[in-house]
Formats: sequence, structure tokens, C-alpha cells
Amino acid sequence: MKKITEIKFKTEYPRVFTNNNFIYAIDGNIFGQILDEKLNEIKEFSELLRTLNLPNKYFYFENFYNNNREGFLISTLTNTLVELQYLVDYSITFGNDAFFLFTNRNIPETLLFDINKKQVIWKHNKYFSFQILNEEYLIDIDNEKKSLIRYGFSTGCLLWQYNLPSSEFDFETKVYINNPKHHKAEIQRLIGVYSGILWVTLNSGRLLGLDVETGNLVYNISQINHYDSKKAIFSQYYPDETTLNPDWGFYFGKYLQLDESNGILFGLRNEYYFEIDLKNPTETYVLYDISESCKQWQTEPDMANGYQWAWEGNEIFFGKNFANGNNVGIFNRKLKEIVWATRIQEPDGSSHNFNKIDYAAGKLYVLDQANILHIFERE
Repeated sequence: MKKITEIKFKTEYPRVFTNNNFIYAIDGNIFGQILDEKLNEIKEFSELLRTLNLPNKYFYFENFYNNNREGFLISTLTNTLVELQYLVDYSITFGNDAFFLFTNRNIPETLLFDINKKQVIWKHNKYFSFQILNEEYLIDIDNEKKSLIRYGFSTGCLLWQYNLPSSEFDFETKVYINNPKHHKAEIQRLIGVYSGILWVTLNSGRLLGLDVETGNLVYNISQINHYDSKKAIFSQYYPDETTLNPDWGFYFGKYLQLDESNGILFGLRNEYYFEIDLKNPTETYVLYDISESCKQWQTEPDMANGYQWAWEGNEIFFGKNFANGNNVGIFNRKLKEIVWATRIQEPDGSSHNFNKIDYAAGKLYVLDQANILHIFERE
């Protein structure tokens, strides 16, 4: 990779998104597409703007001016505007190519909206925080993070509910050996659906696999099965323990991504890469020690906001905050090693932490906390 240019944004909190192999950015009240290494304006808004990037097709905007509010969509395929004036009292929460969930906490109400027909499919007199997975599964996590509820996509009717066992998944952390701290189990994140299984991570790092049609628990995974070396973070800190210790759970569930094409859950954090082959998930939870590769390239993937790295195919594009060495790099999942890294710095040698890393159409985009977007392309 070589750096080709950088874009300095005007505002303090710019945002950058990938959609359909294109890069879009919001700089204050300007929404535009990055073409020819510059921000080309699509639409200018009032000063107060909220945005949600919806998978594959749209950006949703809530625009505020003079105590008024308007909502509309921009298609990233055509750069055209779809106004939704009669839904301005609602907030969009999630969507796919053609359907969007709108919520109103004040009424309360939740409705499914068909963007092509511009009509409401169904509505509930209740506020939900649904997620749409695989463009067809409506899943909700209750407010206490103790239950998962699936609803019918076309009807909004409840199909099943899964409740965490009352205490079975509670855990203790041993910050101090003689002073363990008890934690109640909570649902942390929905990872995705693969081959009929909904994968969920808990706050301890435990992974649950539910039958997406029935809600029955199929997999309950709480330990690593294989290490590629004797250097394992658990044996270092807790030599008498062989199971996944909850103190280190954030290394795993929080950063796992679903590779649907290959049927793999994978993650990258500090000196470790970890993955699960979903063809046999209970026996293939592998932790790889990548410390030698990190040492060779003088970096490691430790971005504190761990969701903000990108991946495509076998490559993970990562950052390192508070770096003395290289602070952005590429990890190859097949080789299990870092294959490229570089340092982004000021003329005096100092560097900024990163807000986001994106990759699209052969170019790497790194947004730092100085509001500069650094753009790289393959050599």
C-alpha cells in the first residue's frame, strides 16, 4: 500500500462510511462522496444533522433546523433523495435494501416501512430496538439484556423468546486473586446468522448459538479448544485454569465478526488472532499467537474502539492507538500474520489516534482524531 493523499475536514466530528464499494463522508452539514481524492458534495443540510448508514443502499438523515425536523433517505446507488416527511417524528433504527424500522419512544410505537411502496407494513404500540439480520430476521434484545425475542418480518408477530438462565451464565472476574467480583450475565451483541444458527455473545465472552427458527439453545461455548503455541494469555495469568477466564472475555466475543462465505467467526486483538469454524464450532475455537509478526512489523492491532476496523476477504485492516511504531496495518487471516504496516505521523514525528478505518475498491481510508482522512491504494 502507498499513501496517495489526505483530506482535511473542516469540522470537529467528521464521519466516514463505506457503501457498495464507495466511500461517503459527512463534514458538518455537508454530505458527499469521495471521488478523485476529494469530497464531492451531494447534499447540504442545516447545522444539526444525525445520520445512519443502512446496509447496501441508503443513508438515513434526520435534519434539525429552527426547532423543526425532517427525515429522508439518500440512495448510494443513484445519489438520489427520498423524502419521508410524514415520518419526521420517528427515528429509524435499522434497515436492509427495501425495509426500514421506525420507532417513536414518546408514543411509543414501532413500525416496518416499505421504502419502495412508501407504505407501512405493520406497526406495534410499543418501542422496540430490533436488529435485522441476513435481511430477514427481526431480533430484539430486551432492555435488561436478559432475553432475545424474534418477530416475524412480514407480520411483526412474536415467534419465540429465549431467556438467559437465572444464574447459570453469571461469572466472576479475578482482578485481585483474593477479591473476585461477581457479574450477572448479559447479552452483549448479536453477531449474525449462519446456517440457521443465530450467534450471540455475552458480557463474559461466552458464545451462544440459537436455532433461529425455534430459539432453542444449540451451542454454548465458553472455552478455547486449541492454542498454536504455549504462549497463551490465560496460562500466563491463571496457570491453573484451562477454560476461558471472563477477565479476558473482551478479547473474543466483543471483536468477533462473521465471515458468511467461509462459515467462520473470527477476531483480532493485540497479539492474538482467534477463529471458530462453524462447521464444527464446539471443537474449533483456536487462538493464534501473532506476537512474532507484531514484533517484526513493530505494531499490534489494539484500537480501543474495536468495531472500527475493516475487513475484506482474508485481510483485516487495523490500527494501533498510542503507537511508538507503526500504527496502521493489514493482517492476513490465511497466513495468520501481518503483511503490511506503516506509520501515519505529523512532521515532528507525533501521531494521532484513529476514529475509524475503512476499505473499499482497493483503497484504505484511515480517519484520525485530527479530522484528517488518509487515503492509501495498492501498489
